[in-house]
Amino acid sequence: MTTEIPTWHKHAACTGRAELFFEETRKTIAKKAKAICATCPVQEPCLEHAIANDEIGIWGGKTTNERRKIRRMRRSLIAKKIKIQPKESQISGSSEV
Repeated sequence: MTTEIPTWHKHAACTGRAELFFEETRKTIAKKAKAICATCPVQEPCLEHAIANDEIGIWGGKTTNERRKIRRMRRSLIAKKIKIQPKESQISGSSEV
């Protein structure tokens, strides 16, 4: 977790409601937190911050486990993209035997 408060945080809809965002194991509370996130003008940077900093609780409308899944999916997509990129020789049109 980071100790520096991001600049976008002052615009967050959750300001002053921290008790809702760290009880993600209780479904009714998590649902209320996610509803607040759904209306938040900084939901996307909040989510990206939480993914990048491995935050705990509900951030950007996602639980810790949901963000772990997003992180795994992104790593998988990056790995696949790296594997399918053509070799430089295929791009330039040279034929190697």
